[in-house]
Amino acid sequence: MKIAISNSSPLIILSTINSLDLIFNLFDEVYIPPAVYEEAVMQGIAEHYHDGHLIASEIKNKKIIIKNPEKVEHNLDFSNIHPGESESILLALSLQGSNSILLDDEEARLYARNLGLRVKGTLGILIENYKKSFINSRTAVNILNKINQLLYLSADLYSRVLSEIA
Repeated sequence: MKIAISNSSPLIILSTINSLDLIFNLFDEVYIPPAVYEEAVMQGIAEHYHDGHLIASEIKNKKIIIKNPEKVEHNLDFSNIHPGESESILLALSLQGSNSILLDDEEARLYARNLGLRVKGTLGILIENYKKSFINSRTAVNILNKINQLLYLSADLYSRVLSEIA
């Protein structure tokens, strides 16, 4: 069974562009910590973003599971990392056998990798969906362009992703 622990950004970005299914194409179970639920669902709904409702629907459908991280035996310094990212990292460390942690913030990604976690971001999810033939090149490029409108990717990063999917 393929498991992912997700931070808010991949969920928010992909649900905003109606592509949340890209995560479920790759993972059987997706876990989020309470801080991610608060940010992605509660704040999203309070601020009238439709992505909050979409993520809440996937929680109701049990595709996304809220789980508290357990105590882990690490001396961790999360002073430079957002609470959702730090809880996601703690949850990934406490769930033995989790396949990936879904993070977009570069500092959090580096921190997670240094702890031995496998990191995948929103763009990695897109590329893997294309490589596994869940989506075709035209759809992948369309999704990339939508992501670019939200994140304003650097020209270099956009070109690198485009070369993988086109």
